[in-house]
Amino acid sequence: MNSTQFSQDTHPMYSQNPDPMYQMQNQQICSTPNLNMTPHQHIQHMSPINQQLSMQQRPIWVDELFCKMDNFETKLNKLENIDSIVTNLNVRVVKIEDTTKILDNRIEQVERCTQLISNEFDTQKKKLSEFKTELDKISKQLKSSKTSADSVDKKVSESLEEMKKENDKLKVDLTDVQFKSMRNNLIFYNIDESEEENCTETVMTFCEENLKIEQVATKIKVTDAYRLGKKSDKTRPILVKFHSFENRDFVKRNAKQLKGSPYGISEQLPREILKRRKEKLPILKDLRERLNLKAYFVKDKIYVNGKEYVP
Repeated sequence: MNSTQFSQDTHPMYSQNPDPMYQMQNQQICSTPNLNMTPHQHIQHMSPINQQLSMQQRPIWVDELFCKMDNFETKLNKLENIDSIVTNLNVRVVKIEDTTKILDNRIEQVERCTQLISNEFDTQKKKLSEFKTELDKISKQLKSSKTSADSVDKKVSESLEEMKKENDKLKVDLTDVQFKSMRNNLIFYNIDESEEENCTETVMTFCEENLKIEQVATKIKVTDAYRLGKKSDKTRPILVKFHSFENRDFVKRNAKQLKGSPYGISEQLPREILKRRKEKLPILKDLRERLNLKAYFVKDKIYVNGKEYVP
């Protein structure tokens, strides 16, 4: 609102009082139309000339007042806008606060979860460290055990080798002992077996009748004679132990008398020597039959013309 509009839109009342101050007060009071005015009140309109005079007579401070009022109204409008903005801001702030609370709660939950994960990680890390320490300890023990095992294995291998050599030597020694103990023995085959026989008498009779040894009792002496193995349907051989190697050798030389007969005589030998002789028997036969050499066994070795034969 400006002063010009005010002067055009209003219709001040003037009384017949010539006092200018009173007139100015009347103008102030009637600057805005009074709708409650009664019809009996008399309103006197001013002519344009009088209006111009009236404006010329109005003080400056009135215009300033009007300007201030206009400014005040403008500011009020601005304040209303500001109030609306503030209200919107308050609503937004409330929403932000609510969101912040939710975020705070979530952050708190995340922190708790993070702490739990951190604690679990520390626990697992500690367990892993303990496991690694134990594993290192076991590894050292295994290395030490491996070294000890290698040493023990070496010693065991050496011991086994020694034992094998010793065992082989014992076998040889045992074979020699057996051979010596059997040196005076012969085995007779296919001599008829009877229930109440005396094997010594049977052998002496066999030597006299089949080996053609006269006065056998004066030439050979038997210390023991018996059948080998359990009694069965087959005729068992007789093992004969002579008093001396000379007696045994004498009987063996006469065994040639049995050629073409069902009877047979052989040396008693240890099993190991028999096994080796069996392996070399084809060689012996070949030397005798194909090469017509005088070949024979001494223990488990082949001799030709008094010398050991090496294939």
